[in-house]
Amino acid sequence: MRILLGSLAIAMSLSKRTEFYLSEWINVLLTAVPLRSQTSLLELLCGCMISPEGWVSRAISAIGCTRHWTAYFKLLERGTWRTVPLARALLRLVLAVLPSGTLTMGLDDTLIMRCSKRAPGVAWRREHSGKTNRPKHVWAQCIVTLV
Repeated sequence: MRILLGSLAIAMSLSKRTEFYLSEWINVLLTAVPLRSQTSLLELLCGCMISPEGWVSRAISAIGCTRHWTAYFKLLERGTWRTVPLARALLRLVLAVLPSGTLTMGLDDTLIMRCSKRAPGVAWRREHSGKTNRPKHVWAQCIVTLV
């Protein structure tokens, strides 16, 4: 798969190059998810790009909510598609854009405190901050981020 087309991209203006690469990259990401989920994922991607914070709720309001909110909820919370192909496609994009050499990544886990037992993935988790005013274990969700 060739993402960057050197001689074609050089002849284009900056705005045309931006449009070209953005459409190519979105196309690579969309091919990693099932056909039934592609439209909702595309709307969420565009909404996150134009919303000020990048939150899903802001993305949905930024795109004008062309579908019922449950379509986006089902895609994100109950999605039957696998995230591994999407993560691989994103990694291929990053590797294609970055210059060759060493790629340094960081892995971070963040706890989001919860009080509901029905929140997905909620459990008793060890609080790593070690603050004196916090308990050693908290009821929380663990979000893992790759930076």
